[in-house]
Amino acid sequence: MLHFPRQPTIKSLILPIESLVIEGSLCPVTQGPFAGFLLKFKNDGVIDRSHPYVDSVRYAWRLKHHDDPLVLERKVEENLLHDIRRFKDFDPLSETEIPVRLKADGQFEILDGHHRVVMAWCSGQKTLRVAVKYVSPAWMALENELLRVSKTRFLYQQIEHPWFLDWQVMRSSTDHRAAAIMNFLSSLDGIIPTKVHYDIGCCTGHLARCLKRAGLAVLGIDNREEHIRIADYLNIIFGVNIPFYLHDDFLSLLDDDIYDHIGSISCLSVLHHWLATGQDERYRDAVEKMASKCWVLFIDQVNEEQQFITRKQTNIPLNADGYERWLRDVIGCRSVCHLGTHEWGRPLFAASLKMDF
Repeated sequence: MLHFPRQPTIKSLILPIESLVIEGSLCPVTQGPFAGFLLKFKNDGVIDRSHPYVDSVRYAWRLKHHDDPLVLERKVEENLLHDIRRFKDFDPLSETEIPVRLKADGQFEILDGHHRVVMAWCSGQKTLRVAVKYVSPAWMALENELLRVSKTRFLYQQIEHPWFLDWQVMRSSTDHRAAAIMNFLSSLDGIIPTKVHYDIGCCTGHLARCLKRAGLAVLGIDNREEHIRIADYLNIIFGVNIPFYLHDDFLSLLDDDIYDHIGSISCLSVLHHWLATGQDERYRDAVEKMASKCWVLFIDQVNEEQQFITRKQTNIPLNADGYERWLRDVIGCRSVCHLGTHEWGRPLFAASLKMDF
């Protein structure tokens, strides 16, 4: 057992107990043999001597030269009764922070007190406050890069990890939009011939990773080098394999697709900047090109309350009903579905030139 009494706490977090892993193992504490033993005792009220945890206790005492079978079993009995007594008397709310370290793969590994963590979970507690004592150099490098880009603890797009819970996030509704997109695509499962998805304006890749984990083959495109660099870094940390491309003209990248293999495209919070400078024709051409290159286009629109774009700057509708009609009448979409209002009151749409839904 490791103890680190002099190490300062880098950060305190409240984490799901099931997300903590046992020291020196990839096994979550809730799946370890000690957890299984305590849960079985809690349910049955009897000591299961055939349980793997009992075998591990017996093996440990055998290493201490208790070769006499009677002495060995007495020691095992004393050990089990001690563990059960501790479990019965355990008060999870009175426990201090559990020291952990943040590993390169993003997991929180318990440094000391994993028995207490198991007993807290077996007692019905779902979360636990931990004290992060060490952070992998990989995560420190990521944090330093983010600070270099933003100068403050600010994320333009969220990063799906507790380490960044205390960072300010500008675009915080990505999870909701990812869920809306996946729910819609699930309703078309088997109809769209390909699951290849292009995320245009992918930023640091949060939406792309959400869609990748949901089963799509995702490609991310962005025009900012620092976004792609961070997205590639998070690829390694989270163990996902998403191609991210730095490209100033995403439309030319779509032209390179001569095999019509794109199932869906998302272009969220990207094109409205053209409306603010009166580039209606450029906006329309981009929407037409994206819609023609996929089976389903997911696109959002700003709303009239966002004052940086006004009707004096654009003739394209800035409200949900008007924009839906514009997609049908001007772009020529056969189908348009309003998927709800998300970030900053912006409506999200699914639109298609090729299919009915």
